[in-house]
Amino acid sequence: MALITCPECQAKVSNQASACPHCGFPFARGGPIRTKDNQTRLVEKTAKRYKAAGCLSGLMILTGVVLAIVGLKSAPPSESQVVLGIGLLLIGSVWYLLNRVAAWWHHD
Repeated sequence: MALITCPECQAKVSNQASACPHCGFPFARGGPIRTKDNQTRLVEKTAKRYKAAGCLSGLMILTGVVLAIVGLKSAPPSESQVVLGIGLLLIGSVWYLLNRVAAWWHHD
């Protein structure tokens, strides 16, 4: 374990730390996070694939709910539409939950 100097408060900090314990300045693995204009920036750590999968699963859930309601409200209730809606709702819900667990698991 090596010590590095925090660029914000000049305190000695472990190179394993994700932030300075004195001032809270964030560090990337291997050094501080800085942009070209020398400003601190936050790092987005959740991958876009988890966000896309969350949107798609949410859309699947919404479609399932709409299909089930429309199937139930039709003049003679459409069993196939209701079954398809409930199926989409269940698959979308499971996909959403698995996606949230995967995003949590792989989040640094």
